[in-house]
Amino acid sequence: MHPFMIANNVQTYQITVIHVKPHFRTLMLTGVLDNGEEYTECIEGKHVEQSVLAVPERLVSMRVEAVFDQFYFSIPSRIARPDQITTVYKTFEEDVFVHKWSCDGWCQRELHCFGFLESPRGCYFALGPSSDVRCGEMHENSGRSLDDLNLTAKICSIEGVPNCLPARARSGVVDADISDLIMRDGMVQPHRSVMFEARVISSSSLHNFLEQKVSFQPGTPRVRLLAQAELSKRARHSANIEITELPVFGVVAQHMDIPQSLELSLDYDVLEMSTTNFNLYVAALLEDEDFYVEWTEGQLQTFSVQQIFVRFSECDSDLQRMAYYDACGGSWNSNMAAVTVNKWQPRTHLHGWIKSRVPQKLFRIREIHVFVTFAGNNLQPLQSHVRRSCQLPICRGNFDKCVAASCKTDKTDKCKEACLTEAYNVCSEQHNDSQEHERGGDLGMLIPRSMSPLDHRSFASTKVFRSWTNVRIYPKFEQYFTAEVLTDIALHCKYRSGLLSLVRPYMLEHINAPKGFEILEALSSNGDVNLNDAFKQSPVLLAMFDGSQKAFLRMLSLPVVAMYKPRLRALTLPVCLATDPRSGFLNIDLFAYFVDKLLVDDLGQPEEVFPARKTLFDLISCIQRKGRQFKPFPSSECRSHASFHVRPDGSKPSLFALAPEEIVFEGLLQVCRLDGDLEEDGRNVLHLAAQKQFSDAIELVFDRKASERPPINADYTTTRTVGQLKLWEVNVTAMHDACASQCHNCANHFLRHGADPEPAMMYKGFPAWFGESALHPWMYEALTDFQEKGHKQFSYPVISDVRPVHIAAKRGCAACIETFANHGARLNESMALGLEHSYYQRTAAGFQQVNVMGVDACFIQALDLALAFGKEMTAMALLNAGVPISRITVDSKGKLLDLNMLQRLGLANATGNETANVTPEIVKCKYWTVSSKANKKDVSPGALMRVF
Repeated sequence: MHPFMIANNVQTYQITVIHVKPHFRTLMLTGVLDNGEEYTECIEGKHVEQSVLAVPERLVSMRVEAVFDQFYFSIPSRIARPDQITTVYKTFEEDVFVHKWSCDGWCQRELHCFGFLESPRGCYFALGPSSDVRCGEMHENSGRSLDDLNLTAKICSIEGVPNCLPARARSGVVDADISDLIMRDGMVQPHRSVMFEARVISSSSLHNFLEQKVSFQPGTPRVRLLAQAELSKRARHSANIEITELPVFGVVAQHMDIPQSLELSLDYDVLEMSTTNFNLYVAALLEDEDFYVEWTEGQLQTFSVQQIFVRFSECDSDLQRMAYYDACGGSWNSNMAAVTVNKWQPRTHLHGWIKSRVPQKLFRIREIHVFVTFAGNNLQPLQSHVRRSCQLPICRGNFDKCVAASCKTDKTDKCKEACLTEAYNVCSEQHNDSQEHERGGDLGMLIPRSMSPLDHRSFASTKVFRSWTNVRIYPKFEQYFTAEVLTDIALHCKYRSGLLSLVRPYMLEHINAPKGFEILEALSSNGDVNLNDAFKQSPVLLAMFDGSQKAFLRMLSLPVVAMYKPRLRALTLPVCLATDPRSGFLNIDLFAYFVDKLLVDDLGQPEEVFPARKTLFDLISCIQRKGRQFKPFPSSECRSHASFHVRPDGSKPSLFALAPEEIVFEGLLQVCRLDGDLEEDGRNVLHLAAQKQFSDAIELVFDRKASERPPINADYTTTRTVGQLKLWEVNVTAMHDACASQCHNCANHFLRHGADPEPAMMYKGFPAWFGESALHPWMYEALTDFQEKGHKQFSYPVISDVRPVHIAAKRGCAACIETFANHGARLNESMALGLEHSYYQRTAAGFQQVNVMGVDACFIQALDLALAFGKEMTAMALLNAGVPISRITVDSKGKLLDLNMLQRLGLANATGNETANVTPEIVKCKYWTVSSKANKKDVSPGALMRVF
């Protein structure tokens, strides 16, 4: 039952029950260290629950004694009495802090508040006398209230499985050994807590249950930092301060306090600050009142919170414990310090020691480091400002007004130089008459080009002005324009900002050095810098190198930019355009490097594909713009001997054979001559384009003069190995390749430009172990055998007179058939399948090789191939083109003949189930064998039919 009543805003007090509350007054810690030394400490108990008590880490046992007191809520008084516990009532309207902090928060902040009771409009506080019973009086003079106080109590662990110990309670003193509750494996565990649970025994009744949590931390406590910068109102609006604890690296020995490291990150707009230096205030908060921080840095000023008022924004945090420290208006002592920070270079290191007020032999001193940085990274304030806006305060005098007025009609450099001189004089007067730049205003001023101290060339008025200005930074600020700041200017700032003029002297000073290359790398990534023009058409490059193309190329060479400095590849085109083509600046290995890179990146590193492609196209664009100055590489040399791509015969493929995309293939048409063979087997650009289905590239080849392109009907001979069969392909044309790749657009381009629609090629098959030194390598052995035993012939499988229509029919390219039909090609020509017989015939001139096709060869048409290999649409295209149907040649056993397809095509009776029911004559070819299972040693004519 509440002891007081409030009605009609008038306080009326009616004592119904005297409320007795237990009060946790003091805590005595007694322990033994591993070396036998005793540890004793007494702590005022008011704020014990809100802190983490530090104890030596080498403890082997711990005993606690908690002293409880009792107090009574009585009739409230307006003020506290100094000689007894007084009940004071405070309304929310009378005391704003009571309303802000609530009853509990106000009592925690007040040192002499023993307890509170809440009411709807205020709080009842029990305020004790100023001379309280302290730790030293616990046993000597416990006080009258302690003699009369009887308790029942226990102490329980909080973490893990609940574990409670009975505690002795005598005259308000509760004591117990809590070693088992806070220690494990002989060591005190961090942040281990215990709970005191106590009840007052009065008149044989239990009243007012009390819980008091006590937390322990081995070693010295860790520091929590508050920080506030003394900034102008405008700068403070955009400023931000963050504090984070840095991780500990390395191995720390047992029983050693780990140094604590904090990072204090400041983020602000450097140009909104009116002064160069500002004060940074830090308050060190420790969760144990018996410890303090002693700062050791010489530039630090330490003082108490009563000496200076600092408003820490962290105090507004929702965390209740922040309000206990006097830095936030509470009662716990907070160590405070101030350091002067340069706004341009805020990086500062604060160093201190965490010390204890108990004997030092029990607590090792812990080091603390505070690293002040800008924006939590390696950026400097000026560098951050450049990235944000690229607008630095540079005194321009009335330069813009002068140019607009005086140079409106007179646009010569002489007029602009005069305006620069006037601006320089105005800025110099401002510099002499005021100290604005000393207060954080202008960093520098415009100067005439003739006054530039860092360039050794003459800047007469005859020089092209090119919208370029020179800036002189005031000496005080030169140190802040570091290489990193200048690199960011080159990367982020627009050409018209004028800030690139700050970069130029630094780059020229470090030309051919890593720092100079970093500037160029940044400049090449600047989106405002157009690098698609030649040096003489690029205002940025002209200004950076003062119009000297020799200086530009002296710093950069094409191989360095294109191959060895990936971040400089954006400069490939201007460097290439500036290079004299007669100097042999381009070699085929440069192009092969990027073709190879495209192939590798396509397989495993797709993020690098586009830069490699762009650099290759920059080189090709350079060639195009060079015009006749560039002499294309001969066809036979259009390959790289450094390429890692190798054919089975040891030869290197051409760049066209390696081109992974048609757009790359088309670009290479500008690099090499096209009138000769590109591959060692005789293939030219038309063959390779047809094999890759690059029909647009074929059209570009035909756009060339007739003397600049290869013969359209040129053929080649090549070999390939299929299982145990070595297949020779003889007299292959681009038309055959187009049909093999099913590129009907390629075939159409060839026919429109006069290609033979019916060229004949031949397939010959030999055992794979035969060499490739001659067409028929074993004939050398046959010649010897013939001389010893007389005439002897040798036979091998052959398909002769193979036309493009045959390949199209077998591969199923119905569109190719329609293309041939539209151009009047004969579609019913036959190819021959059988054995070719070779022997040596003695003549007057010696031995001569003779090749004869066997008379028992089979003759197969395109329709036969389409029917046998199930290409129904292709067969329909042949029938629609008017191919006569009198006979159908099938395999030796008719296994490939599909009667259902014949019925759909109208070539068989609807009820026919046998070959005899087919209207056309069926002819079975004995050489066209179909094996039921793969036979790797098969080198018969039937094997050729499966692989051609």
